[in-house]
Amino acid sequence: MPAHILLFAAILFCCWIPPVRAQDGGADAVPKTGSAAAAARVETREYRVQATGRRVCVYYPKGKLPGKLPCVLIGVAGSRMFHGMNLVDDDRAEHYPYAKAGFAVVAYEISGPLQEEDLENEEAILKAVSAFLKSRGGIEDAKAALTLAASKHSFIDPKRVYAVGHSSAATLALTLAQDIPGLRGCVAYAPVVDLTKRPPPGLTAALDAKNLKFSDFIKAHSPFQNTAKLKCPVFLFNAQDDDGATPMDMQRYAVRAKTAGKSVERKEVPDGGHYDSMIEKGIPAGIAWLREIDKSTAATK
Repeated sequence: MPAHILLFAAILFCCWIPPVRAQDGGADAVPKTGSAAAAARVETREYRVQATGRRVCVYYPKGKLPGKLPCVLIGVAGSRMFHGMNLVDDDRAEHYPYAKAGFAVVAYEISGPLQEEDLENEEAILKAVSAFLKSRGGIEDAKAALTLAASKHSFIDPKRVYAVGHSSAATLALTLAQDIPGLRGCVAYAPVVDLTKRPPPGLTAALDAKNLKFSDFIKAHSPFQNTAKLKCPVFLFNAQDDDGATPMDMQRYAVRAKTAGKSVERKEVPDGGHYDSMIEKGIPAGIAWLREIDKSTAATK
């Protein structure tokens, strides 16, 4: 089958896997933490990474700051794992809680965004995939965002940075934990832990046929295959009724990481699905875990 036909067929298959954003929690999901009341307690600043044009949003508590703040580095969720994403206002529901809890938050876009209307445009698809791979699935975007934010805000403590994310951004958070030596912890809400199972093999083959070396990217960054590279403690969260991040997947990952001598803590809740479970129970649990980790980090500085 010609490469362009194979790529188109694979993309069509991937379209059956919808990106996960706040909307998946229902129309009332965002106001639970992305409300005007939450915004009133948080300062927000926006910047652009000069080299890529990617947007970076920095959040921090209003009022006089106590000194250096620990930093949550959080990517935008909703990618199909072969393209990037742009930030939207709804994403703030995942950002405000950390700033309200006393953290600086650096939220960043991922290179290679792909619009729904471009899913049948091979040129647009290849451009998005190429940008995504150049950024190593968002790793370089995260580093650039942190560097930019720290240059603008001296209260960000570079020795107390934590990678956080939900869904595809949780997968990215795990890859950051594999890649960046200075990270102090990682919180992954409902991540896809095995990239060999998603995107589908047909897409991987099609992209490899375009000389994009997508299979090499998966091999180098898939969390399940790279647990031995973890450089910081990990907190995993999932709901039992989440079909996208199943309890079995989370358990397999945790066992593999612990066998490699890594620190992994799991929290599983019975319901809430992929999105609401994270907003309602995951983020509070993640903040509690981060505070405990940060106590020991601050004490050893």
